[in-house]
Amino acid sequence: LFIGVFMCVCLLFSACAKTEGTYKFKSMSYQESGVTVELVAGEKFMNSITLTEDFMVITLEESGIATMVSATASGEVATGTWLTKEDKKVEITFDGETMVCDCDGKTLSIDVDGVKMILEKK
Repeated sequence: LFIGVFMCVCLLFSACAKTEGTYKFKSMSYQESGVTVELVAGEKFMNSITLTEDFMVITLEESGIATMVSATASGEVATGTWLTKEDKKVEITFDGETMVCDCDGKTLSIDVDGVKMILEKK
């Protein structure tokens, strides 16, 4: 009986993954001339930029503060806010610009101007 209850509790905790945490670049996809281009961490973008996990890092703090570090912005840190919406959505605001992302507690999916990025919680 104890083992059964323990397994149920473990399943409950794993199903309720917290949104808070640090998410690092995993992959990106976009359309180019009608063809979907998909790149993953470790590959080169436009034959010049190596897409490492640190290409884009977003941290969502329990306090509602969000930070973003992007290799394309010379390591500058953007600070903003975030909040959880319904249907596994997260609203993140940096510099007055708000983006709504999908988040299951393990990955953060961002779709901006036709470029979809997947960040994975580390």
